[in-house]
Amino acid sequence: MKKYLTISNFVTIAIIAAVLYLQAPTWLANTNVSNTKISNIIVRDIESNYEINLDNSQKYILFFWATWCAPCKAEMQRYKSSIESGKIKKENFIAVNPFETPDIQAKFIKKNPYPFTFVDDGKKLSNLLEIRATPTVTFVEKGIVTRQSTGISIIGIFRAEWLFQ
Repeated sequence: MKKYLTISNFVTIAIIAAVLYLQAPTWLANTNVSNTKISNIIVRDIESNYEINLDNSQKYILFFWATWCAPCKAEMQRYKSSIESGKIKKENFIAVNPFETPDIQAKFIKKNPYPFTFVDDGKKLSNLLEIRATPTVTFVEKGIVTRQSTGISIIGIFRAEWLFQ
């Protein structure tokens, strides 16, 4: 019995418990937003300054990100490849950064051109969907959230591509 009560086992369990404790609110928020209605929310395209109405007639992906988020940049590369290969349409992929000003985002976009629609939502979407961490990907079909996940997802890109098949 004493061989199981080592310091390394205790530390490992403490780390796992801390991660679970810190991630639990994000996981709960992701499950709580399924079936949330997103209709007629107006967002502003950061590059063109045009207003976009997120209506009920189409499927789209909301990608919540931040300029300082390394996992976001990795996911952005994967989505960029899917868009460039035609598996996802540019207009169906909306990147939302609820943590930084549009000016900071515009500087990032200028240095890192991605084929996405980058929008400022005035924190409407991030508050509605309880976004607490990045990257968070939200799938919307006919104005209803069908799935939301946070963090890098090995199969997330395939789910995104399947959404548009």
